[in-house]
Amino acid sequence: MDRANRYYAALSWGAYGDALGMICEGKSSAVLYRQNSGPVTALSAIPADSVNAGSPRGSLSDFFTLLTAMLQQMAADGSWGVEQAKAGALRWSKNVRYATQREPITQRGIKLLSGQQLPLTKQDRVACFNRSATSGGCAAGLAVALCHPGDSRLVDDIITAAQSTHPNLLSVTGAAAVGSALSAALATGSRLAAIQHGLAAAQNGYRQALGRLGQTVGCERLRPTAGPSLYRRIQLAVQLGNDCRGDLDRAVQQLGDYIGATQQVVDAVPAVFGCLCAATSARQAVQIAANLGDDSPTIAAITGLLAGAVWPQALPDTDSLTCIERENALDLLPLAEQLAHLAPLGPKEEI
Repeated sequence: MDRANRYYAALSWGAYGDALGMICEGKSSAVLYRQNSGPVTALSAIPADSVNAGSPRGSLSDFFTLLTAMLQQMAADGSWGVEQAKAGALRWSKNVRYATQREPITQRGIKLLSGQQLPLTKQDRVACFNRSATSGGCAAGLAVALCHPGDSRLVDDIITAAQSTHPNLLSVTGAAAVGSALSAALATGSRLAAIQHGLAAAQNGYRQALGRLGQTVGCERLRPTAGPSLYRRIQLAVQLGNDCRGDLDRAVQQLGDYIGATQQVVDAVPAVFGCLCAATSARQAVQIAANLGDDSPTIAAITGLLAGAVWPQALPDTDSLTCIERENALDLLPLAEQLAHLAPLGPKEEI
C-alpha cells in the first residue's frame, strides 16, 4: 500500500468519523438507537434536537478543523513541529468559520499562544486543574504524529505539542497514546502494533510528563491533574473491544457502559482504542465511535484516523466525502500526499 494512500485513508476516515459524530453529539446511545430504530450508520442531515442543529450535513467539529489547520501549516512550511502546530492553531483561531466551535480549554490555550494576558482565576490557583484534562490536546499531538519519523523522540515531541494547548498531565498523556498509535498504524498497517505502541506511550508518556511538571511550553506550565490511569483504562477498553469484535451493537453497549464517551481524556482516549479493537473495518470503527454519543465527533475522528491507517483499502463513499470536503473547504488528497513525503517513516514493529 502506497504511503500517500494510507495517509489519505486515515484523513478521509477521520473526517468522516467526525462528521458522523456531529449527528450524534450530546445524545446517549439509548436515545440514538430509539430515534433511529438502530445505530446511526450513514451521513445525514443534522437533526433539530442535536447540539449541532443548524449545521449543514457534512459539518466538522472544532477538533478536526483545528487538526487540519495544523497539518496544512506543516505541509505549507515543508516542516513539522511544535512551531508549525502553534502557527496552524493561531491561523485557525482567526477563521470566522470556527468562531462558535472552539472548545473552552483549546480557546484558552490559543489566546495564550497569541500573547494575550489572561486574568488569574480560581482555577489558576488550584493544585490540579482537572477541568482542563480534555481530549482536545490530542489534535496537536496527532498533527505531529502524522509527520513524525516515529523515532525515540516521538512521545516527547507529542507531549510538547499537546502542552501548547492543553498543559496538563492527563491530556498530554492521552495525546501521546493516540499519536504513537497513529504513527505505528501509518508505518505498519497493523492494528496490533497501533494498540501496543499506544499502550506503551500511555505508560511511558505519563512518566515523561511527570518529569516535566512545572516546565513551561509557550505560556503555561505543565500542571498535574487528578484522574485514573490512562494505561489501565486503555487496557480495559482493549479487552472490551476484543470481546465484541464485529458486533457493533454490543460494542456500543459495552464501551458506553464501562468506558464512556465524555470530553474528558480518560474516557475519550480509551474509547478510541476500544472502538478500534471491536471493529472489522474502518467504517464499522467510526460507526461504533459515533453511536457512543456524548463527545462523539472527537472520538470518532481519532478512531477514523487510526482505522483508516489500519484498513486503507476502502474509503468513505464518494458522496459523503465530497460533501465533507465541500462544506469545510478541504482537499484531503493533496494534503495527504504532502504529509506522506514530509518526513520518512521508519519501520515500527510490534512490541
